[in-house]
Amino acid sequence: MNKFRPFISGTKSDDVPDCYNRVRYIRDACKILSDVYKTDKDFLNKSFDNEISKSFKDFRSSEVGKNYRSPYGSNGAPSILNRTIDELVQIHDFIDSKRKESLEQIKKIIEQAKDKQSNIRQTMTEVKENYEKAQRRLETADTNLKKFQTRSDRYQLANYDERSTELEDIRNECEQTRTLTRDIYVTEIYKIASEEHFITQNLFSQYLFEQNHFYNEICKHLSSRIPIIEQRLEDDDLTPSFHLDLIKHCSKRCDTIIAYPIEISIRLLENSLREEGLFRIAPAHNKQKKFVSELDLQLIERSSTLNELGYDPHVPANTLKQYLRGLPNCLLTSTLFEQWNQIPQLNNEQLRLERISQLLKQLPKIHYENLNYLVRFLTRVAEYSSENKMNAANLGICIGCSILYPKDQSSNTYTSGSMILELMINYY
Repeated sequence: MNKFRPFISGTKSDDVPDCYNRVRYIRDACKILSDVYKTDKDFLNKSFDNEISKSFKDFRSSEVGKNYRSPYGSNGAPSILNRTIDELVQIHDFIDSKRKESLEQIKKIIEQAKDKQSNIRQTMTEVKENYEKAQRRLETADTNLKKFQTRSDRYQLANYDERSTELEDIRNECEQTRTLTRDIYVTEIYKIASEEHFITQNLFSQYLFEQNHFYNEICKHLSSRIPIIEQRLEDDDLTPSFHLDLIKHCSKRCDTIIAYPIEISIRLLENSLREEGLFRIAPAHNKQKKFVSELDLQLIERSSTLNELGYDPHVPANTLKQYLRGLPNCLLTSTLFEQWNQIPQLNNEQLRLERISQLLKQLPKIHYENLNYLVRFLTRVAEYSSENKMNAANLGICIGCSILYPKDQSSNTYTSGSMILELMINYY
């Protein structure tokens, strides 16, 4: 069972995408934080800590607060955001009488929360309205087509076939528009939902971190709570996969040390080895954005297929490159970057192969295993090069720069990465 599915609350339908309640929870939590005070004078004169505590206690008892639960446990335990809010309430109950003046930093966080809540509300409203409009247009087009095709005098109409074809084209166009707006709707919902970890960290947890500067008299108390919150964020299973350190991400996986985006992308491509231009042809941008959001939320099962998900092979292929290119520490590691970069300068292929073998032994185990998993698959892709037009050299050109780049990604290492990957594929 996919442990992330219980985020869905209520009956799932085409009109209520996965994670819809999760997005509402994030939005309303940001609103509670942004509404704590209205003016500087209000902030300085009222019992700020007591107000925070009361506001979040009320929020936890609200309909949204009760409905949103984490995927952990059969009945759903508190999520990372639920538990952080619990910490916030406990801390402010303790420090109610210890209020200090530190307005500017708090204002920044509250303004960010206000902006985030406003952006989420606006985005959700726009994409939902666009989808509902497209759905209504489709229903109208469908009704018009059926009405025309069943009218009693249809066989006497001189242009019946022409008019029927025209109405069918209109309906098909409306259906395509409805599908597109739904994809955008779902993508935006997933995108916002995937930000929960960072919103929790950058707004709610950061707010708690700022309290350590506000309340000198309770510094010891705050300092004892903050490490717990930090560790919970560090251990959080909902941390998005993209742009996260490879070792940190893989260390959280229970049954494999292969990165989730790498494993899922390659599994989806297992039956597409003959696809022409694999890793070279770019997919539809919206499709790739949606796929990235699904990977960040770990919504895709190992048994899923491209047909079930509605993607062509170029979506996971290019997303795999995007994931590799976004690693803070590249697959071949920044530590060994200079040494890898010297390989093309060696005089012959045998010397290059020997040097590659030496450097592979210096890679961290997780980097080595993920590289091995990738190259083994690319070797299979190259075996079908007569059909897919992607031999080892072409694969090296398309993917090499995604596995070897400097930490600041400021220089172009296209030649080094492509040559190294080509040799790995040829001599795997």
